[in-house]
Amino acid sequence: MSTRLRTGLAVGAALIALSLVAAAPQAHAQQSLYGSSGFVVLKFTADGNSSIFAFTKLNEPQGLAFDSMGNLYVADYSDNTIKKFNSLGSYASTFATGLNNPFGLAFDGSGNLYVANKGNGTIEEISSTGSTSTFASGLSGPVGLAFDSTGSLYVTNDKGNGSGTIVKFTPGGVGTQFASTQNHPEGLAFDSVGNLYVANFYGGSVNKGSIQEFTPGGVSSVFAASGLNLPIGLAFDNAGNLYAANSGGDGSIEKFSSTGSLSTFAGGEYADFLTFGPPSPAAVPEASTPVSLGLLLTLGLAGMAITARKKRRA
Repeated sequence: MSTRLRTGLAVGAALIALSLVAAAPQAHAQQSLYGSSGFVVLKFTADGNSSIFAFTKLNEPQGLAFDSMGNLYVADYSDNTIKKFNSLGSYASTFATGLNNPFGLAFDGSGNLYVANKGNGTIEEISSTGSTSTFASGLSGPVGLAFDSTGSLYVTNDKGNGSGTIVKFTPGGVGTQFASTQNHPEGLAFDSVGNLYVANFYGGSVNKGSIQEFTPGGVSSVFAASGLNLPIGLAFDNAGNLYAANSGGDGSIEKFSSTGSLSTFAGGEYADFLTFGPPSPAAVPEASTPVSLGLLLTLGLAGMAITARKKRRA
């Protein structure tokens, strides 16, 4: 048995165990965290337990975004598509095809979905009916997307040589450099007062990543450099806590309070992108996720996708 397959089976076993632990009926938190990992999308309870939310027809999920109806859209890097799942995690449709290594996703205020095509350096705009147009081009390696409160789109642009920029686009598609950053910028997220946070895949005191904070005027400071190990996805909850997905080390998801204090929210997840779903009613029993033989085989190969992902970002 190959080393990659043994690693994949170990990761799969861990995911299965986590799913079974979380399968018992329990109350939903007001918000649930979701993360793309291997070949699946995970859903987390408020105490950090995970269960499998979606897996049908996914090959290598990356960016995640919910629409106003609670449907989840997933960027499938390997087959250049966007997959749509309903609020229960059931596969609904292939929403868009013909993309080029899609990574980050974000909805604007009108319900249009924006996609970062890392393969050809474009940002695609997809209407609610699925029609696609190019919103921006000429980027070197767009990864993460996030809209601010005025409707401007921010993009982490990885230049592939250990440096990168953050590009700001007006609603009309005019782009300007908002800030420079270092060491493979990946996910990004805004807090409630308009400060922008960016995950640097490398860098920090031990070259395992950092999180930069930018004011609306572009002034930069280091928000966090400890507790990180090759971070990718970032997401804020309603209480102002920031969650960061570590793709290295033990694959933990770290939680930072608004003052920067650190705690581990979940371990062993190896998530890429993170997002919070729409608020859920309290005390609604959460149904268990059936685990089929096909799913066991899929999860058994998840670690192979994680290995390939790390090589792409090196």
